Amino acid sequence: MTRTLLLLDVDGVVSPMRSSHVTPAGDEVEHWIVIPPRPPLRVRIRPAVIEAVDRWADSAADVQWLSSWGWRTKWLDQVGLPRLPGFYDPDPAEVFFWGRSQRPWKRPALEDYLAAQTETVRLAWVDDELFYYRGGETRKDMLAAHPGITDLLLVEPDGLVGLSDREIRKVDKFLSR
Repeated sequence: MTRTLLLLDVDGVVSPMRSSHVTPAGDEVEHWIVIPPRPPLRVRIRPAVIEAVDRWADSAADVQWLSSWGWRTKWLDQVGLPRLPGFYDPDPAEVFFWGRSQRPWKRPALEDYLAAQTETVRLAWVDDELFYYRGGETRKDMLAAHPGITDLLLVEPDGLVGLSDREIRKVDKFLSR
């Protein structure tokens, strides 16, 4: 049996990163999330993105967060997002040193998972930093390294904009096949 796995990042995908050089989408809604013991955190998310993630979570796909938010993703339900499992909960040092060393932590976690699979996998990975390390070679490399991947969709939204309607439709199309 083939498993369909959808991995989603939070910052830059579900919630755009802020920049004074980019005008936020007109339909973004500001939300506050309380993640104890921290002070409330402001996130902006388009309702279309929340609807899409809800729809994907209700599909036959296994939808999981792959984000530096790690265990903090359990508070995303405060903005109307479904509770999804975390694919990998990074150690804070991994995330901290990733920014300093430019060594990724998400890709090795996914590679370890794929190497251990005994069933085939249809994989959709949505992350604003997918091609940061290897340019367009990521897709070709992953398919070559993991023959168990029967279908692969890589979506890299602009991190300052987040998921666009066009990118949402790409994921919808992938999941409907």
